[in-house]
Amino acid sequence: LCSIPMATWSKFRHLQKKCVTLILAFVYHSSPEVWMAVLPNNALDPRKQPIFMGLTDGSHTLSCTSSSEGQPQLHLERNIMELYNQNQKLLDFSFYSKMDGSSETCSFESAQFPGWFISTSSEPNKPINLGQKGGTGITLFYFETSERKEKAELVITRII
Repeated sequence: LCSIPMATWSKFRHLQKKCVTLILAFVYHSSPEVWMAVLPNNALDPRKQPIFMGLTDGSHTLSCTSSSEGQPQLHLERNIMELYNQNQKLLDFSFYSKMDGSSETCSFESAQFPGWFISTSSEPNKPINLGQKGGTGITLFYFETSERKEKAELVITRII
């Protein structure tokens, strides 16, 4: 089983009009953590907490596209800061951060494909993908926030 670190949990809140980098880590059983940069998408409704999620070096951002069979899927494309600075809706690069189940858990819904969420597998070392709630994938995540070097950190671990 994946161990969930014991920590003080708090709600993720969208910081309006602030360019604060958030860090996101998905933990897979015994594999290393994968860190991602997260920035707000200020062109979408802030009540839905829209965000861009990308690699920590900013070189690529998660995007949602359709496969040749019409299935929503994740890709890495474009620089996260370029997207942030465009101040456009960019639904294919946007996710809604949703409190779900309790104040300690959240899910990330694709803005391009409503009803599809960032998902992990219960099997070790499987890629992050998109799935629907109630399916075989895990769509709820614990998170914690903290301040360090003027950056907020968001640590996400999956729920088993």
